[in-house]
This record gives sequence, C-alpha cells and structure tokens, in this order.
Amino acid sequence: GTATVQATCAGIQAEATYTVEVLGLEEIEVVPFNLVLPLGSSYQLKGLGRFQKGGLIDLTHYLTWESSDPGLLEVSNEEDTKGSLLAVGEGDAIVTASADGQFGTCTTTVTSAHVVALAVDPAIVNIPLGAARSLNASAVLEGGYALDVTGLATWTLNDESIAHLTNDDEAGLTLEAIAPGET
Repeated sequence: GTATVQATCAGIQAEATYTVEVLGLEEIEVVPFNLVLPLGSSYQLKGLGRFQKGGLIDLTHYLTWESSDPGLLEVSNEEDTKGSLLAVGEGDAIVTASADGQFGTCTTTVTSAHVVALAVDPAIVNIPLGAARSLNASAVLEGGYALDVTGLATWTLNDESIAHLTNDDEAGLTLEAIAPGET
C-alpha cells in the first residue's frame, strides 16, 4: 500500500509518499491445504507467505481470495474477514489466495453430512498451577470425514475459578490452570 508522511517545523511543512511492497515473495501456502466443511458452516483460512530470506509471514489479510465455485463456497475479500469461507452448496471447490504473481490453494469439499462424533484432545489433562495447555476438538462426519472444529466449537468450563479458556488466532485454544482443583 501507500502512506503519506507529513512533517511540520517552524510553520513550514514537508510531505513524502512511500509505497510498501511485498518483495521476495516466493510461495503462498494456504492452511489447511485440504478441508471438508459441513453445509452451512464457516471457516477461516490462513495464507502464509514464504520469502527469499527464509521468512514465513501470515499474509491472510493482504492476499486476494477467490473460490472456483462461489455457488458452493463463498470466500471473503472484505478487510476484516479476508479468507473466511461460507459453505453454501454441496460439492468440491478450490480456494485460491494470490499476491504478486504467486498463489496457493485449498481444496474444499462441502458435504451435507452431519456430525456423528466429537472428540476433545487431550481428553484428560493435568496442568501445573500457572501453566497452560492447548486443546483441540475434532468432529467426525457421516461418511468418515474428519474436521478440526476447535475454532467452530462452543467451549465452556464448569468451574471458571479453577481454569481459564483463551481462544487466540495465533495460539489457538488454551486452558490455563489458575487454582488447584478439577473442572
């Protein structure tokens, strides 16, 4: 993008315009690479850029997103929701994220299959006081499809005086022990 900087001193003003470019982008990786979504559900993809000097940066909000079939799978290019999917029809679609001549893809299957099982990993955990542990939820759909639903699930604790749940885009879902006990 472009930014303009102004400086004022003793009543005199100067201005400069700067252009920020993504240089050295070698590859875009869409995470996850393959995805199965139940009809009507949503999911946030990530777009990671790999650069010449070895850096890997989350470019999700800087990429242009496109669905091969918007009638099955809508993908957002809105500023606050870039890379967000909405499954609106059954079938297969490819989502493409692109920038500076590079692109990455995610193959997505939208199914009407219903959730038949749900698992939390780890199912039993002992956490030292003051420590935290990441949690994940996986759904098994009819037909055997597996889906990470950590970000889609509603999480609750039966005793919030013992532990706190935190859901962070970077760290994922974590459980922090704040007092001795079970919850």
